[in-house]
Amino acid sequence: IHVTPTPTATPEEHMAIIEGGEFYMGASDKDGDSLLEEKPLHKVYLNAYKIDIYETTNSQYCEFLNAKMAETDSSEYKWIDIDNEYCRITRSEGKYTVKPGGYENHPVTCVSWYGAEAYGKWCHKRLPSEAEWERAAKGRKKNIYPWGDTWDPFKCANNTGGEGAVMPVGSFPAGASEDKIMDMAGNLYEWCSDWYSPDYYSLQHGKNPGGPADGIYKSVRGGSWNNSKSSYFRTTCRYSFLPGTTSPFVGFRLVKELGAGR
Repeated sequence: IHVTPTPTATPEEHMAIIEGGEFYMGASDKDGDSLLEEKPLHKVYLNAYKIDIYETTNSQYCEFLNAKMAETDSSEYKWIDIDNEYCRITRSEGKYTVKPGGYENHPVTCVSWYGAEAYGKWCHKRLPSEAEWERAAKGRKKNIYPWGDTWDPFKCANNTGGEGAVMPVGSFPAGASEDKIMDMAGNLYEWCSDWYSPDYYSLQHGKNPGGPADGIYKSVRGGSWNNSKSSYFRTTCRYSFLPGTTSPFVGFRLVKELGAGR
């Protein structure tokens, strides 16, 4: 497996530019694996933005934790659960470090939505909307999977043919999206900014949709290393977790508005 390294701090060159314009979001009845909450297929307009090519790594999140010297902002929700056995970050002598074993370049796990949001603010970025995430995953070709329309378990980290474990970011270059974004299927589900609603697609506006005004669950996209069914890895598949959840199956990546001086 080819592994593409990523630095501890994500520079601009490690973000992909997604040009503004329209794309088709959601799924149609022709997609036999699609569920009701993925329908209807509808046209959405997005302003231009940048998105991280890689999921946020353990090394990157350690920088944030050491800058804050905390695992929460004093709210009731943890940013990260370092006591979870799947978490590869630990604290020793007042400093956060990546556990031994070569996990620096693995995507960070066991981070809550609040922890992902806080990291984004620290980086002067933010979590993607579902629309931004889906456009980056499917491209303009309406791809069923980031790489095309045919399922291939060897093009992402999954529980069938793709290792069945969290892998270093960029380990499956053949599974990259049209815009060369890595791990948009598999490895980890990824937090989005939106509150989750199963019927939102039938209600949302056509320009820069940002999800319902409120809710109970937050949207996640992309499938995880522990999934084996191909439908979880489709670019339109929608799932959700409580925002305080710190799961070994969920990570995140960030986006940034595309300024005039790009």
